[in-house]
Amino acid sequence: GGRGFNADVWAHEGFAYVGHWGFTDWAQGSKQRFCPEEPNNGVAVIEYGTDPESPVMVSRLQNPAGTSAEDVVAYTAESGPMAGRDIAAVGIQVCGGSRYDTSFARGLQLFDVTDPANPVEVGFEDTGCCTRGLHELEVEHRDDLARTFAYVSVPASEYEDPNTTSGFRDEQGRGDFRLIDITDPTAPFEVSDWGVIHDAGGPLGPGQGCDPDPVFGHSAEPSGDGTEVFLADVTVPETPTLLGDTDYGADEDGDGHSSMFDDARQLLFTADEDFCPNSGPEIEKGLGYLRVYDYSDRGNPVQIGEYRTPNS
Repeated sequence: GGRGFNADVWAHEGFAYVGHWGFTDWAQGSKQRFCPEEPNNGVAVIEYGTDPESPVMVSRLQNPAGTSAEDVVAYTAESGPMAGRDIAAVGIQVCGGSRYDTSFARGLQLFDVTDPANPVEVGFEDTGCCTRGLHELEVEHRDDLARTFAYVSVPASEYEDPNTTSGFRDEQGRGDFRLIDITDPTAPFEVSDWGVIHDAGGPLGPGQGCDPDPVFGHSAEPSGDGTEVFLADVTVPETPTLLGDTDYGADEDGDGHSSMFDDARQLLFTADEDFCPNSGPEIEKGLGYLRVYDYSDRGNPVQIGEYRTPNS
């Protein structure tokens, strides 16, 4: 219908939470593209547990006007004032106009979905101007701290931007990774941030290929115990530190998109997001592929495998 592009899908207790994707066309100023309005926007809540062959949409998690709700995680709160209740965390990005327009919301939106047919918004953490907002997220509970965190990415925070007081796209000069405490979903707050330029002394060199900017934190993937995230080490939530990093070859376009960590085998599976099949004479032709890294030695990860689809 008029819903545009569906995005992330998360299954929880017999319900699927389906985000939607939209953005402003950066090549044409503030031209609006793929930014549905009510009743076509929001996270669709689909009941499939009763009859998987006939899923039914029972509600929407309504996002603010002029935004997209691309990534979503639903979970049962393990501690805090809403322990035992089902919560949905949604990443909110600007899609209805310029990212400099501070009237658009951007950040982490939290809903009580204990009754999925009647969701209630309970909290919001604003990630601030002047990025598009929160792109991808994961949620993990820290048993050792009895705290729950959202591990989120706010891409392009460290892009240079003369229109902001910090000189970077994030007005406060923060990095692409943000750690948000959501133990109390009604009062989320940012614990710390981490960036390649501000915290790791990078970038070490120029990017290469189709998208040559070397600083773009697309996603965050935590370990099972929540003490590490594949961006940075967050054993102490307030002071994340870098343990190690993977590197692309000189002839590879790169563009790491999303990852999934296998704690049991200490393997990191990563996917490329390459828009250019031919980025130049020195870069291999193709559209990216799956890579497998042995991460048993955090300071020295090694790529041990890859998988390319027939048309990659």
